[in-house]
Amino acid sequence: MLFATVMTLLTQAPSAELLAKLAAHDERMRAVTERGSFHLTAQVDELDDRGAVTKKLRTEYEISHPGGVRTETVVSHLENGVDRTSQFTAERAKRKESATKAPSPFAASAQKDYQFVELPAHKDFPGWLHVGFSPKGDKRPDLLIGDAYVDPEAGELRRMSCRPSKMPLFVDAMSIDLQYDGAGPTGRTLSRMELRGSGGFAFVRRRLSTVLLFAGWRVPN
Repeated sequence: MLFATVMTLLTQAPSAELLAKLAAHDERMRAVTERGSFHLTAQVDELDDRGAVTKKLRTEYEISHPGGVRTETVVSHLENGVDRTSQFTAERAKRKESATKAPSPFAASAQKDYQFVELPAHKDFPGWLHVGFSPKGDKRPDLLIGDAYVDPEAGELRRMSCRPSKMPLFVDAMSIDLQYDGAGPTGRTLSRMELRGSGGFAFVRRRLSTVLLFAGWRVPN
């Protein structure tokens, strides 16, 4: 409610020039993600109702795109500290995984669906512009609400926190925090993503905390 009130009261929007720079940065990151190679560490914790960890999963991947096709090679997989790499790789090969990803609010194709406002600066991020965003129209699971800190000179994202403007089915709560501290061949890249969520149906409830760490970004010549 507080965020919505702030978004209403503050009407100064970021400049069109800055939004264009951020769209270009998003396009560069999308290109390196879809064509390049990188190392991914996934840390997943399952939590009980009190927030205590009941299961810890740690997986290392090497991601590449030979011939334009995404390939995910499992380097290692630990379950509660026990090496289950072989079993995990075999089980994963049997599954057909598909996922849809909501585009960044700053993507060129998505900006028309959002309203952006400048928010008060933060003392911990001097020189960065604080930008809030929310859907222009109806709330949907694929439209986000949140805020970001951007480098106005470089036109690059540095931090972003958001949540779905409308929770997907069977999801009670979800938050996403992103850090862009990586140095890639095309500029600043995503280095860390943290997702926290809870949900389920009937008497089956789950709470998850996931941290994704990205490193070693490379793009083929």
